[in-house]
Amino acid sequence: MSLLNFEGVAPHGFCLLWQQGLVALHVISDGIIALAYIMIPIIIYFFMRKKRDVGHQVLFWLFATFILACASTHIMGIVVIWYPYYYLQGLTMAITAFVSMLTVWMLWRKMPELIKMPSLQMLQLVNEQLVTEIERRKEADASLHQLNETLEKRVAEEVKNNRDKDLLMIQQSRLAAMGEMIGNIAHQWRQPINALNLVLMNIGDAYQYNELTKEFLDHQIHKGERLVEAMSGTIDDFRNFFKSELELETFEVNNSVQEVINIVEASCRSHNIALEVIADEPFKIQGFPGQYRQALLNIVSNAKDAITERKVSQGKICIRLTRDANNVLVTISDNAGGISQDVIDKIFDPYFTTRQQGNGIGLYMTKMIIENNMHGKVSVRNIENGAEFSISTLDSFNQV
Repeated sequence: MSLLNFEGVAPHGFCLLWQQGLVALHVISDGIIALAYIMIPIIIYFFMRKKRDVGHQVLFWLFATFILACASTHIMGIVVIWYPYYYLQGLTMAITAFVSMLTVWMLWRKMPELIKMPSLQMLQLVNEQLVTEIERRKEADASLHQLNETLEKRVAEEVKNNRDKDLLMIQQSRLAAMGEMIGNIAHQWRQPINALNLVLMNIGDAYQYNELTKEFLDHQIHKGERLVEAMSGTIDDFRNFFKSELELETFEVNNSVQEVINIVEASCRSHNIALEVIADEPFKIQGFPGQYRQALLNIVSNAKDAITERKVSQGKICIRLTRDANNVLVTISDNAGGISQDVIDKIFDPYFTTRQQGNGIGLYMTKMIIENNMHGKVSVRNIENGAEFSISTLDSFNQV
């Protein structure tokens, strides 16, 4: 059977009696319908090219195929007016029927998803809500920005206040240390003052008994000058102890320890406190030597005061210098009985003190100097009969 076989059948024009008006009506109507059906898939094609993210693309293309199949049936309606290709027309109608049923099945299958698709009103409502949310977030962002500016100002003010507090504490620490120094100077000068007084008395006695010779006078004057030089040197030592420092420098820890010993030696001797320094080799670190000396002095002075207040008969302060891996370790131990476990964790807190005459600044400043300024570590622990403070700083040979 040929699709183009038309034996025994007549063209559809015979049914229309070949009336020109009726034939023209059918041809024009089918032609316009077919043209419209062809244009619809073309429009769908351009739409899908522009909107690649649209959902249900299979349904769009199936619908376009269905429309094209419908267009082919109308084209065959025009053809069979003159050529009775009814088998071919029937085939196009069968294809159209299959595609239409497939489209109906796909539409039914997709119906739950299509029903869930938001309507235009819902989209408008969502859009309005989105605009409202955007405005709300803009207001929130503006409030957050204002809060950040306010917070920055508060942080800056708090930093300034903390800096002022730190400067005040540093000043208080220096004043407290200077007060300690005055006491140490008094101990340092007591012996040379007594000796100088003895020189003056010798001169007076020699004059009274007519024994004042030029050689004796020169000898006593020379002795007095040496005593005055020693006292002047003490002043220089104390003045250099608090010298301001602006830049890091490499210095020898042994020298800093000895300078601290020179400061407190007389005071410790007057309270029957023995000072011992153990160092097998010279150690060098990088930092601020004046601040480092002050940190050492704070710990040694606290140890001396603890021994004095607790009336330890044979007081002893031992300063040991060792190397711990890449660090220089200075340990300062005493035999004052140790620190109560209830307060040992608070010993470095500002304004915390266990002494009646203490101000709670010295050990806090020690921690700030070693850990903040010199990136070291300060710790304390109880040992047998006393406490041991440790100051660990990086060896200068291991610093970059």
